[in-house]
Amino acid sequence: MTVNKLVGLFFAVLMLNLTGLNNGFAASVTARCEVTGTTRSRVTVTGTGLSGGFYATTISGNRGYFTPSKVTAANGVVSFIFDSNAAAIRAGAKALPANFIKNRSAIGYLRRAGSHVFVAGVRATCIAK
Repeated sequence: MTVNKLVGLFFAVLMLNLTGLNNGFAASVTARCEVTGTTRSRVTVTGTGLSGGFYATTISGNRGYFTPSKVTAANGVVSFIFDSNAAAIRAGAKALPANFIKNRSAIGYLRRAGSHVFVAGVRATCIAK
């Protein structure tokens, strides 16, 4: 191969990798949680810098819950709410048991819809109310 072809191939592969990374990984993933004694547990998992559809999972102690339907990133942002409060559940939050959060800690994961490939995860220390 000539030098020109090698340079062209290098840049083509570089561009494909850069566009693939932009669609595959979150620029930022956050998890926030709060617990009110044994009467309420709430976990929010948010990802930014994303495109496409995603599912979320939250884990605390030995239990985990996942969203049954995908959320498509709007403006690069996806957000999932898990809650034990009846009003929050009626508003669209995924139901959790009130005593879900253990040791004031929860983990939030994002998975890509379709392939269920792990995108990112983060541990949160919960706010006690």
